[in-house]
Amino acid sequence: AKIALILYLADLLSESKARTQGMLSALSLTLLVSGSLGGLLMLEPDLGTTVIVGGLAFAALFFSGLRARTLGLLGLGGVGLLAALSLGSGYRRERLRGLFDPWTDPLNTGWQSIQSAIAISNGGLDGVGLGASRAKWGFLPFAHTDFIYAIIAEETGLIGATLVLCAYLLIGLVGLSTAVHAPDPFGRLLAVGITTWIVLQAFVNIGGVMGILPITGVPLPFISAGGTSLVVTMAAF
Repeated sequence: AKIALILYLADLLSESKARTQGMLSALSLTLLVSGSLGGLLMLEPDLGTTVIVGGLAFAALFFSGLRARTLGLLGLGGVGLLAALSLGSGYRRERLRGLFDPWTDPLNTGWQSIQSAIAISNGGLDGVGLGASRAKWGFLPFAHTDFIYAIIAEETGLIGATLVLCAYLLIGLVGLSTAVHAPDPFGRLLAVGITTWIVLQAFVNIGGVMGILPITGVPLPFISAGGTSLVVTMAAF
């Protein structure tokens, strides 16, 4: 769905299409399609992927040259909607509470955050060694998918965890450079969309693992276990 949305928005918001249909019409179609996709995702429910879809739409509009005032209003509306969705469900409210103080419920909503922090701190500077993680043996749930970054930090330490961050930073820089040097508007928006997807998803995942964002359950691109995620992300890349 993310690849389809990126391709659609790159085609819709490219200069020739936007000029023919009118920017207002293109904006309306962008909101309609991305909003419909977000609505389907929330039926799962999957707020994390919905946020990424919203970020993809915002990035496409930004790089298509939409006016700053309109972008600001859309951004404020998106933040307000995110707050409403986060507070509108009991388990999401508990996750927010667990973000600010996981020790209020250490055996339930705060368990993953606490165990993740323990794994990261155990890694120290150079880690406990590849394969020597203790957190993955039942202490930290979903250690191979949602919380793989905590295991990387435990086994390879601050050095390995920083290298992973640098790898995503490099993907972001190369992706934006590709967008800047693209031969046409469609190529520029395509590169922007894919780069935004990978970097934003990595930020959401790592932020949840490190306790600076709520836990959402989105995979870490290229690293989390899962064949579908890997194949689709590689196809996009």
